[in-house]
Amino acid sequence: METKTKLEEQIKSGTTKMPAIDAGKFVKQFEDAADKAMSKSKIVEIRFVGVEFDYKKVKIGEGIINRTLAEGFQPMKDIITDSGLVLIMVKRDEESCPI
Repeated sequence: METKTKLEEQIKSGTTKMPAIDAGKFVKQFEDAADKAMSKSKIVEIRFVGVEFDYKKVKIGEGIINRTLAEGFQPMKDIITDSGLVLIMVKRDEESCPI
């Protein structure tokens, strides 16, 4: 038992304490991360919209993207290809959507 208390004292004396200001920042970052994880919205639907960079076809892709945006989809990622790009668009669950 005596060895345990000596060991505890050595550990306590050898460790540096975090200043209260830094501890508050750490707690705030942790709470922000937890809130962000809890408020993540669910993806209800996903669409891959291709836009070709051809003079005649670019307006078609533009129109499809504008209609998709009007339907409530949000761009999630774009992928550049040799002939244009592909937009990954998602529709999120409105109940859990933080936006």
